[in-house]
Parts: sequence; C-alpha cells; structure tokens
Amino acid sequence: MICPHFGICGGCRAYKNYDFNTYTTEIAEHILGGESSAPIVFASPKKGFRARADFRFCTYEGFYFATNAFGKNERTKITQCPILLEPIQILIKHIREILAPLSATHTLRCKLYGCSFLSTYKACVVTFIYHKCLDTTWQEEIHTLKERLTHIIQESYADFEIHIIGRSRGQKISFGSECIIDNFGIYLDRDSKDLLEQRGINLTQCTISKKESLFSQPNPLSFISRIKVSRLVAVSLQSSTARAISCT
Repeated sequence: MICPHFGICGGCRAYKNYDFNTYTTEIAEHILGGESSAPIVFASPKKGFRARADFRFCTYEGFYFATNAFGKNERTKITQCPILLEPIQILIKHIREILAPLSATHTLRCKLYGCSFLSTYKACVVTFIYHKCLDTTWQEEIHTLKERLTHIIQESYADFEIHIIGRSRGQKISFGSECIIDNFGIYLDRDSKDLLEQRGINLTQCTISKKESLFSQPNPLSFISRIKVSRLVAVSLQSSTARAISCT
C-alpha cells in the first residue's frame, strides 16, 4: 500500500494484515470450500480508484481531514488518500488549504463536523456536515468556496462541476445538484471498449446516476472487471459449443 497513513488510518483496516493475493485467496477458499479451481481475480489499481469517501475533521495542532484511527477510539489526521479518484484528492488538498487559515469561529469552520465526497471524472458532490444552523452568512461563504474550488479543479479537469450540499439537524441546503451522472465507458480499457462497440453498444449512453447519501459502487473501475468476466464467459461458452458440435 502506497498510502503514508496505511495501518494508522482505520479506513483500510480490513486489509491491514493482508496483501491482495493472500486476502482474495482466503476469501475464495471460504466461499468455495476448496471444491473448485482457483477463481480469476481482478485487482484494482494501486491508487486512484475509489469514487466516494467520508471524513471528519481534526482541529488540534491545526486543521485536517480525519478518519477513525485503526484500533483506537480517536481520530487520525489525513493529509492524503491515494486510493481516491484524483478529483477528490485535489479537492481535499485545496479545501484544507482554504479552511485551515480561517478562525475556528469563522462560519465555514464553526461546528464543522464532517465532509463527504461522491465523484466522477466530470463532477463531484461535496457534502459539509455541521452541528449548527446554516444561516444566510454561511450560504454566502459556501457559494464563494464553491466558485473557488470550481476554478481550481478546472485547471486539471476542464468543465468539471462541483455541487455542494450543507447538512445540519433538520437542514439540507443544496448548491447545485444532488445527483451526478457517471459514464462507465471512460473507465474501460481499449479491449473492453472494442468488444462492446463491436456488439453495437453506444458507450456514451452507458451511464449511471449517483445520488448523494444513497449507495453507489465506490469503485467504478470494477466495471472493467465485469466486462472481462463477460468476455471470459463468452469465450468459454463458444469453446463448449464448438466441442459439442465436433462431437456430434
């Protein structure tokens, strides 16, 4: 794992004592009971594959995004999270840089509890969670923050859209959309794209709607694995059919 917080941050706690091959082999043995040949396993990239994340904040010795510490009832500072899609990583970096210099009593910082991200390579919904009433002053400041973040991220991703939601007890204020559209075609490798296009599938129409606060696949790159599995099944069926024909 390339993350400097690995083993300290509790976000990846399920994998602390495993490498990928060991972990997947043990899962396969548990499910299959050793009665089948080894499954084909598709690994995710080592970084930049997770499209959603939830953080709290740590405000001692500065201002940082935070997660629960591994095996401890305390928060640990997070300066980066390499498994996230790059747009989320950019936003984490710049949100901290913008908010950290502000006073703890500033309307954007005061009683700020957590922050969540739901992203694609085209748009991101950023949700700020507060333990206070979100008044008109907060709304004016968050609108300015939205404009700053949009300008920053569009230097790397042209036409990228940022939608911000503020949540507090009994309140939900949206600046933009609560839903974003993801096109899984952009995650596919060349072979998978060619396979689908040969079958007349228009990849521009292969979209999924993702809504803030509702579950969606956190690893959109899993679509590549699904296509590869379909290809393997198709090849296997073709081989079986060919053998059956040759035997008749």
